[in-house]
Amino acid sequence: MIVKITTIDPKSKKPNQKVKCRDCGITYSFKDYAILYPLKKLNYLKIHDEDRSYCHDCCVKRMVSIKTQFPEVVFIIITGEEQKVIDLK
Repeated sequence: MIVKITTIDPKSKKPNQKVKCRDCGITYSFKDYAILYPLKKLNYLKIHDEDRSYCHDCCVKRMVSIKTQFPEVVFIIITGEEQKVIDLK
C-alpha cells in the first residue's frame, strides 16, 4: 500500500487565505506561512486519500497511526518536483 503526501506550497494561494491543521487547529495565513516555510519552521501537508491539511507534527502522528493499521504501508512525500519514500519502522 502506498500513501502519497504532498507539501502544501505557501505560494499556491492568496496571501490573505489561511491554512489550518485538521487535528491541532494551528492556523496561519499563507502570507505568514510563506515566511516560515523556507526557514523550515512550519510545514503543512496534505494526505491524498484524506484530502485534509495537517501540520508537520500531526502529519507524522497520522502516518504512525496509518502504519499501525497497515504495517506494509509506504509513504511518498512530494515537494514540488521532488519525491521521497518514507518507510516507518
